[in-house]
Amino acid sequence: LTTDGAGAFDMTNIAGTLLVTDAAAAAADQVTVADGSSIELEADLTVELAYDDGATGDTTATATVTLGEASTAGGGSEIQIEETGDTVGTLNIIASANQTAGDLVLDIETDVAINLSGAGNVDLSNAQITAGDSTLNASGLSGDLTVTANANLLTITGGSGDDTITAVTAEEFVLDGGAGADTLNTVADMTSG
Repeated sequence: LTTDGAGAFDMTNIAGTLLVTDAAAAAADQVTVADGSSIELEADLTVELAYDDGATGDTTATATVTLGEASTAGGGSEIQIEETGDTVGTLNIIASANQTAGDLVLDIETDVAINLSGAGNVDLSNAQITAGDSTLNASGLSGDLTVTANANLLTITGGSGDDTITAVTAEEFVLDGGAGADTLNTVADMTSG
């Protein structure tokens, strides 16, 4: 199913992949997903993922977003997940093309397990993970990962590329660079005693 990304889209009862093609849709397009939904972005745009199972109580869904086009400088895609009752709790991102220069933005306001895979290089320097306790597992990524830990992203696993991970101070964190010639940057003296 293909859409030009204009406005809200409900794919709750749609099986298969939603292909979003219109880069002109600059404002956040809300896509309400079913558990297991798959979306492919064929342009640089902003998409907000929402979930509602219609039942009482808070539940989480798994959604997969494939980034099929290389990002353009200063105008990459943005994936938003807001803190609501029901929400997306697992976000699988497949980088089929390079997402470099910090152009891929993750705007996440709740606990999300982020799984990153694909052959593209991915720069998450502009990730805005502002609440909750999210994790990033890029063990399936063969491209190079660039990411900075923060107080809401304290567990990071790199992939087989040459990853660059910047640590955070005054927090306990878990970093696993994975295979590749990885670089750990520190923003301050992290030794004690």
